[in-house]
Amino acid sequence: MNIRFAQPSVLALLGIVLFGVTACLSGEAISRSDVLESLVPTVVIPSHEKAADSLQSLSDKARVSCAELSGSDMDDLRDAWRTARSAVSQSRAVLFGPAADRHSTSLINWHTLEPERVDSLLKTGDVASARYVQEFMPATARGLRAIEYILFADLPFDTSRCNYVAAVSEAAAAEAQAVVDEWTGSGTASGKVAYLDVFIGNASSSLLPLSAVSEVVRTSIFLMRTIVDMQLGQALGVDEPMADPTALGEGLAGNGLADLRDVIAGIEAVYAGAGSDKLAIDYSDNRPKGLSDLVAGASDDADVRVKTAFESALDAIDTLAVRAGSLEQLIANDAESVLAMHSVLKELQITLNTEVVSLLGISVGFADTDGDGG
Repeated sequence: MNIRFAQPSVLALLGIVLFGVTACLSGEAISRSDVLESLVPTVVIPSHEKAADSLQSLSDKARVSCAELSGSDMDDLRDAWRTARSAVSQSRAVLFGPAADRHSTSLINWHTLEPERVDSLLKTGDVASARYVQEFMPATARGLRAIEYILFADLPFDTSRCNYVAAVSEAAAAEAQAVVDEWTGSGTASGKVAYLDVFIGNASSSLLPLSAVSEVVRTSIFLMRTIVDMQLGQALGVDEPMADPTALGEGLAGNGLADLRDVIAGIEAVYAGAGSDKLAIDYSDNRPKGLSDLVAGASDDADVRVKTAFESALDAIDTLAVRAGSLEQLIANDAESVLAMHSVLKELQITLNTEVVSLLGISVGFADTDGDGG
């Protein structure tokens, strides 16, 4: 993601100082370092591992299908795709560090698809190896969106289409595993300094705790802006004279609502420090630490407002999810209900900006938010 962050303003720096003073006066013992040391092994790395494992499972199922080429395998492949899509969507909240440096989204889940490119490559039958995908294919013709286009099309699942799915999923799985390896210093990154140690401050080239926490917060803030304003908002025409349903980027699987929920759940996991769903989040004193602890150190009331906003957002999505049809169809048939959900998500976005960003003294700029925001 090509992002230029604004330079810290005087107000932001003052916020940092005031936060430190408030924490000391209140006797708050939890520091940014404490949060990082807990957050990375309990949320960040597991999120990437879950994405890598689910993509590898999809790749394995595709290779088996190619060997047998049985039409009965399609349901299993589609289920594997949905599982991988869910894990990858949740991991978007932790796309900082190695994932950002490697531009992993271009191989795993690029935000746009060019169907005509996929069709052209299918005709050639050249897409048979992960290496070909990595070295020669454009981001707009690979990753989960390209796999969705093939798996959910009402067309025979022939050898060319099966090989395409297998190769693209294998390349995505390898990239996701490479991100895990860089965080942990194992596998393909063996012998290198684990980014885990860099991020939590245990390496000679470590980030400062404020810089590391800022990366975590900015990722959530930019992600909220992407899904609320640039995708759902534009699809509804909230701030535009004309609605643009294509802004959703919803493919043939009609996975729009599930994607939204998974992204919000991923952001909440980062905030809470553990869990990946509102029902699994543990806010007790003995849970792993997250951004919630830093916010609560400055204002318990603000922390409650953020938690409530997350709960409301997930409830709003779940309310629509029981309806039949894709998100694009819901916008066409009942835009008022989708607008109501958008309003709740917008409130979460505003709450994160006003409570988390301001209380933690994070400087956020939106000068350039294009790039890897799949």
